[in-house]
Amino acid sequence: MPGRKRHEGDSERAPHHSPRHKLHYWACHHSLRISRQWCRRWLRKWQAAEVRIIGDEKAQRALRFAAYHLIAAANPADEHVSIGARGLTGEAYRGHVFWDTEIYMLPFYVFTDPPAARALLMYRYHTLDAARRKARSHGYRGALCAWESADTGDETTPRTVVAPSGQVVTLLTGEREHHISADIAYAVWQYWRATGDDGFMLLQRIWPLTSPR
Repeated sequence: MPGRKRHEGDSERAPHHSPRHKLHYWACHHSLRISRQWCRRWLRKWQAAEVRIIGDEKAQRALRFAAYHLIAAANPADEHVSIGARGLTGEAYRGHVFWDTEIYMLPFYVFTDPPAARALLMYRYHTLDAARRKARSHGYRGALCAWESADTGDETTPRTVVAPSGQVVTLLTGEREHHISADIAYAVWQYWRATGDDGFMLLQRIWPLTSPR
C-alpha cells in the first residue's frame, strides 16, 4: 500500500519467510546434497554389514531385508534409547526393550557398527538405578533388569493380558524371568572381547553391570 510504513517484524511475516517458502527453498537448493549425503552414509553401512550368499538369491534378499531393519533401528548418537522387540516395524510390545536386544541383535552391531553397540549397552547403564530398585524389591543385592524396559528402565511388563478367547491371563515374566541381568553382563563382556574398547570398561561406567553389588 502506498505510503505504508515498515514496522519491525514485517520481514518475518513476509511470504518469502513463510515455512512453506523455506521448505521449497531447501527442496530446490539442498535436497540433492542431502540425498547424496544420505546415500553415502547408507553405502558405508551396507559395506560394513554385507554378507554375500552365492547361489541363493532369495536367501540373499531375506538377509539384506533383515540387515536393513537392524541398521535403521539403531542410533549410535543416543545412549538413552535401545531397540524394542519389534524394531521399527510395528507397535507390538509398546516399543519395550527385552533381553533379545543384547543376545540376538547386539552381535550384529558389535561387528558392523561398534558405536551403535556401545550406545545400546550404555542404555542399560543409564537405567541401572531402576534395575537396582527392582533387585531391592525382590530382596536381592545388585541389579535386576526389567523384563520389559522403557525410558526409565523400570519394570513395564503388564500384570495381565487379555487372550484372544477373552480370558484374562496373568503374566509372570516380569516377576520370574531373572536371566536378563546375566544376558546384559554377557553382552558387555562380548563387546569388549570383540572391540578391545578398554576405555569403555575402565570409565567405571559399565563395571556396575558386571558387579554383584
